[in-house]
Amino acid sequence: RNLSKTLTDDNINQKEIIALIQKEVDNANVLKKCKIHFKHNFEYLDLDFVHKNVLLRITQEFIQNSIKHSQCENIFIVLNTSEENLWELKINDDGIGFDIDKILSNGIGLTNMKNRTAIIGAEFNLESNENKGTAIEIPSKEIANFICTYIIDKAYVLSGPLLDIKVEAAVGYDYYETPSKTDLLVQAN
Repeated sequence: RNLSKTLTDDNINQKEIIALIQKEVDNANVLKKCKIHFKHNFEYLDLDFVHKNVLLRITQEFIQNSIKHSQCENIFIVLNTSEENLWELKINDDGIGFDIDKILSNGIGLTNMKNRTAIIGAEFNLESNENKGTAIEIPSKEIANFICTYIIDKAYVLSGPLLDIKVEAAVGYDYYETPSKTDLLVQAN
């Protein structure tokens, strides 16, 4: 029932990506198969439906694969933003790992994650070693298709393709004006 609820478009459209992933973490932790940890360095990331859906599905797939196959005790999920990446999703487990060369051609779950990543133009990196766990890293450097607004230390930050005017302010803030909006947005130094 919980999985069915997360699959609805309304659920994904109405919730922030952090809340969506946290709900998956909470639901999986109830099973007590392993401990899932989730960290992020922002409070709000304005993603469109497709990006949220892809990130959520990849997270679900990794959790399910790890619980089913890896014999892990922990799964670590990190979703961060940085100057280099609009967002970066990193998920790893401390399970038994596997030989990538033997699994990649037949792994439906891995293929799904890779294909979903391609839909949004992000990179998909997979690393796994026997007895050392499995990790995926999905950075999204592409910001040309949408604008992302997020909060860092209580300051609003706008990044995206429409930023073309930067005005320095004496107060220690940078003001950005977008040609499509008349609002001034503030970014803390």
